[in-house]
Amino acid sequence: MSIEEFADMELADALDRQAKDEEMKLQQENEDPDSEEVLERERQKVSRMEDWKDVNPKGSGVTGRM
Repeated sequence: MSIEEFADMELADALDRQAKDEEMKLQQENEDPDSEEVLERERQKVSRMEDWKDVNPKGSGVTGRM
């Protein structure tokens, strides 16, 4: 695979991700914020973040204290 072929693949992938992001933004703008699906999605998002916080306590990252 040449550098040009790789660059073309990366460009196509980036454009595809951008199109999906724009489509998702439009979908989120058009949906009802009080619907069951939106509320459940937000609840799951908060729950995942709380679980992540439990697994990764503050100060446990790369701090140089080794």
